[in-house]
Amino acid sequence: MEPAQIIIILAAIVLTLMALKYVTKILFRLILVLIFMIIFYMGYQHFSGSNIFDNLNNICLKENTPKCSCFAKPILDDINSRFTDDELNNLKRNMLKSNIEFGRSYQAKESEIKKCFEELGQNSLLEEILSEIKIKDIFFSSEKK
Repeated sequence: MEPAQIIIILAAIVLTLMALKYVTKILFRLILVLIFMIIFYMGYQHFSGSNIFDNLNNICLKENTPKCSCFAKPILDDINSRFTDDELNNLKRNMLKSNIEFGRSYQAKESEIKKCFEELGQNSLLEEILSEIKIKDIFFSSEKK
């Protein structure tokens, strides 16, 4: 081997190690940021004092609107059919699990909800409701991909 080849190989090894060290630092920082975001979100959910089911009940307390009849009632009916009162109270205390179960109920009743809004001519109301209960960007996208 010629000295030029040896220098090129050593330079490649050094550059590779430097690149690996740099990429590892970036990945480590990204993972830390992600962990902090998750912890912050879970803390917010825990200390906010309300859960998704209380928010749905509040929609129906005001008056019997399309928001209540087309959105909240089908989801609450689904939740009440899947859980006993004790299980529902335990579920309300666990904010993360409440959001997961809400997502499952929403997905199970999604076609019924959309059909009800279409019958009433209130198609844009669904996006408004999801943003009101502060979960639009967390669990659902506006369009299925």
